[in-house]
Amino acid sequence: MADRHVATSADPGADVDELGGGSSPLTTNGDLYTRAAGVDARLPVGSSGQVLRVSGGAPAWGALPWLSDTSTGTTTADATQTTCGSYTVPNNAGVAIEVRVHAERDDLTAGAAWTLRAHAINNAGTVTISGSDVAVDGPVGSSVSWSVTLDVSGTSVRLRVTGQAATDLSWTARWIVG
Repeated sequence: MADRHVATSADPGADVDELGGGSSPLTTNGDLYTRAAGVDARLPVGSSGQVLRVSGGAPAWGALPWLSDTSTGTTTADATQTTCGSYTVPNNAGVAIEVRVHAERDDLTAGAAWTLRAHAINNAGTVTISGSDVAVDGPVGSSVSWSVTLDVSGTSVRLRVTGQAATDLSWTARWIVG
């Protein structure tokens, strides 16, 4: 067997055979080797989108608490304002929100896009949009009477879309929150 060595705090030159019985404790691509409660341990690879963080003094996989990137969607058939997704603002936090919205007639004869930006704050369970200001760029594309806005409901910021009478529209939105 080839001479293999693994550095540990207890024995920097110990043979893998001495540590793992002749085989690597790392079983999957992406595994990490760490120490937990004074014992060498395998930390399995995290899930897609996770980052390596520290929790309770130990390495752990998790999401970035201040970043969210999700997609939402809905359909409309008239000019009634409809919710096309929402983001719950964490308690006692402020977040920048950017929403990229696309609407398309189901027959593909017209479509438009918007970008909305706002800053929202959750102060002890009360959510507000800073300065009540939502920046809206658009529509870009076809000349349409459809509209988009952000508002607050409870502890969430909602995307509200308004279509057109007797017109079937498909709406999609990409939320980037950080």
